[in-house]
Amino acid sequence: MPKRKKNIRKIPRHILEKLGTMDNDIITVGTTFAIDNGNYQKEGLSQYGIPLDTALPYSFTPSQKCGVFSKRNLYGQEITRKDLPKVLKTWYTYGPNFGDPSRGFHISEHEVLAWPKEHIMPRNYRVSISEISEDDSSKYFSAVIDTPLKKEEEGFYYSLLYQCNLLQESFGSCDIFPFSNNNSVYIATLNVQWELLPRGQKDILEFFSRSATRKNSVKPLQTEISDRISFFKSINVKQYIRGTQKFSAYIGAILPNGFVLLENFRYGNAIYIFKNNWKNFSKLDRLSLQSLRSNDVIRIVHGPSWKKGVKKIIG
Repeated sequence: MPKRKKNIRKIPRHILEKLGTMDNDIITVGTTFAIDNGNYQKEGLSQYGIPLDTALPYSFTPSQKCGVFSKRNLYGQEITRKDLPKVLKTWYTYGPNFGDPSRGFHISEHEVLAWPKEHIMPRNYRVSISEISEDDSSKYFSAVIDTPLKKEEEGFYYSLLYQCNLLQESFGSCDIFPFSNNNSVYIATLNVQWELLPRGQKDILEFFSRSATRKNSVKPLQTEISDRISFFKSINVKQYIRGTQKFSAYIGAILPNGFVLLENFRYGNAIYIFKNNWKNFSKLDRLSLQSLRSNDVIRIVHGPSWKKGVKKIIG
């Protein structure tokens, strides 16, 4: 395993200097690396967590084990806001009746004043690896994040730092390159289309289950998915939806009150409740969705009592 550099707190100087000389409004974040031919024949790209004999180009989401930004990329981020007044917080515990499991279990509700927490959506960036050249001694590869960045976007520099750290954690280096495709390709990465699924389809949640378990073949994950599907069946759903493109891992439900429940069956450790109505939610582009904060969305971690918490909020 190659030695990885630590996370960076600010955008590297060479990237800022390069950014200043670029005429392009759109850039991509990536890096290049070389592997000795002998090592490549033996190990392929396995040192980067990529299965041996994988055909290139290959796209993957960095593992949460790579570092803090890789984990945020999959699961989002929670920030404790000590700059704000404390709020009344409710949480639930699950335990045996009178300390004896044989008598059954119950859920207890607790309230306490606590610092408010802000939840930021995961970005779900993916990295695409391609072979770019070779010589007698080595093969050369590029690793590029699949979501280009536009200089005029709000939060551009934070997104740039975020993507740089994602590559630092997996490859130990980062750089920027002019975006070579036309603007229509870039615009396609911004748009988020939500497919409204047929109301009368009896096996729609089973379809979700089959789709998700193809991505998660590990039995415990299948058990979790089945549990979440059972919950969807237990609530009053007006319409099921499925995301496309960068949000293809998300499925959800529109409720009669206009709330939208969103669940990532592939990487989800939480369910998101959007208090905005469906009409407004459906107009949000990818960048807006990824930057939504606690004023717009409620995040409930899949703990022992997450179902009761969701039902209490949705009414």
